Amino acid sequence: MLPASVKTYEEIHIESQRLNRLVDDLQELSRVEASAFELQRQLVDVSSFVRTVTKRLAPVAASRGIRLKAEPLPELPPLLGDEDRLLQVLSNLTRNALRYTPKGGTVTLSVQRVAGEVRVSVLDTGIYDRL
Repeated sequence: MLPASVKTYEEIHIESQRLNRLVDDLQELSRVEASAFELQRQLVDVSSFVRTVTKRLAPVAASRGIRLKAEPLPELPPLLGDEDRLLQVLSNLTRNALRYTPKGGTVTLSVQRVAGEVRVSVLDTGIYDRL
């Protein structure tokens, strides 16, 4: 039996949010596999969604003693894509980097134009396991 305390309730709340995200992800995966998933393509400002992810996850990074930064973002034309899905992918990659980066480490988001394409990267100073 867990003690009834503010800390216990906070931990339960955090865990329930994590489980809700997991259920949402599983439902979405099921829709994709059933071909019932449709992308909402629109013009997307890549620099804007990188800043959004950095801003949203800054409190998580700070609470873990990790520096989260976005490299200077180049001027890029808007891209055709599903902004919600792109935000989801970049958020998931960044959360994973934060999860496996030790206190005092750094997670860096960068955007580059490479051979006519746009490359968004999440670099971290966390664990590296060569396969």
